[in-house]
Amino acid sequence: MDWDVCKKTIKKPIGPLIGCVCQFLLMPMISYVLGLLLFPSYPEMQLGLFFTGISPSGGASNIWTIILGGNLNLSVTMTTLCTIAAFGLMPMWLFTLGKIIFDKANLIMPYDKIATFAIGLIIPLTIGYLIQKKLPRFSGIMVRIMKPFSVCLIIFIVIFAIITNLYLFRLFSWQIILAGLGLPWLGFIFGLLVAFIFRQQNQDIRAIAIETGVQNTGVAIFLLRFSLKQPDADLTTVIPVSCAIMTPLPLMVLYCVKLIIDKRKKKLMRSQEKVQDPLQATSTA
Repeated sequence: MDWDVCKKTIKKPIGPLIGCVCQFLLMPMISYVLGLLLFPSYPEMQLGLFFTGISPSGGASNIWTIILGGNLNLSVTMTTLCTIAAFGLMPMWLFTLGKIIFDKANLIMPYDKIATFAIGLIIPLTIGYLIQKKLPRFSGIMVRIMKPFSVCLIIFIVIFAIITNLYLFRLFSWQIILAGLGLPWLGFIFGLLVAFIFRQQNQDIRAIAIETGVQNTGVAIFLLRFSLKQPDADLTTVIPVSCAIMTPLPLMVLYCVKLIIDKRKKKLMRSQEKVQDPLQATSTA
């Protein structure tokens, strides 16, 4: 996390502000309404969708922003701000709209566990910030070590999680699949529209749309597992798992479209260069 880049981006706060509003105002409301529409009789499913909707943007958003040609500095800044804001805004949503769902599901609101979770996020972030500021050389070494280590860890987590949670896929229904598709896709669309209305640059529009739609499903899954007892933990976790699977699909389609467009542009430029070369040779003669 480059704090200097974040500071420079915050000096032009319109983009980060739009992203944070989309992330912590639109997405919670979308997840709440979508839960009521798809699972009117299953408050446990509503809770899983709501937990996903109030989660901050995920680190994968930065990778997709690079791939799709968005503003990486804006993406990183928004991810940072949303992660910090989540310490206060996630409990706020849980104690308001979330409490309504908890009451319908006859579940007890785990106040102490939510507070423990928020504190548990602040501690490592503070340690990392102090290492960056006080020990920059050590920080550089840690970054070089963490990149390959993180890749191996992510691969291990994905494989291990799939093997140990295969039974969750048996719970999948068309409503769960539609919820997994609907939440991120609506996030992409609304993020894009809001950024377009406020006349942001194309790169910023892409970054804001991606940041809005890509949720940190790991936070939602961990908090649900940490807060609820079985079988409620499994029932609610199905939704963020579905969102995690469905989120990359439209982004992969857009990436393929981008590759095709880029290739066509290169061919067009080459053909124009070939046409110009004979003309230049003729004019020189």
